[in-house]
Amino acid sequence: MLFRVLKKLKERGPRVVVLRAGEELCERARSRWYKISRPWGYFGKNVKIGRNVTFKGDTRKVYIGDMTDIADGVTIHAGMYDCKEIRIGRKVHIGPYSFISSHGRIVIGDNTLIGPHCVITDADHEYSSKEIPIRKQGFRTGEVIIGSDCWLGAGVKILRGSRLEGGVVVGAGSVIKENVPKNSIIVTRSKNIILKRR
Repeated sequence: MLFRVLKKLKERGPRVVVLRAGEELCERARSRWYKISRPWGYFGKNVKIGRNVTFKGDTRKVYIGDMTDIADGVTIHAGMYDCKEIRIGRKVHIGPYSFISSHGRIVIGDNTLIGPHCVITDADHEYSSKEIPIRKQGFRTGEVIIGSDCWLGAGVKILRGSRLEGGVVVGAGSVIKENVPKNSIIVTRSKNIILKRR
């Protein structure tokens, strides 16, 4: 394998060859280690795993499609409470330091690009009672579906119950908690409305 990598990179100069070859070998070794070190729902072919990627929870409920790229510092959390599945399609890119957390079901379609520092979650805290601390009230869940060929800009937050149909582009910093029709471009900004708990 080392010889193939060196042959592919040799025309780029000696320093570049050594650095690139080392990075590629580390990336392949890391991906292979993740694949064999735990049980998976599915771990596709040619998946790339960056540095400091964390998988928490039951990885048997995580499905990663072929040729998916998970960048440095990503956390994928397959729920503390009744996670059904996290299904990531083929050729998906998950940007650095993004966070995906499921207590129910999250599906990400093929060829979707997720920018850095994004959050995708299908649950939020219950807070209806003032007598019980919020941390003890449990969660509300609603599945999140992100269609194929979507692009989430940097820092996008996808919240419980969201459904993005195919081809959706979401502007950086947007917060999505609704259905977004096919081939839409959406940019949201917080209005800083604070509601009083009843």
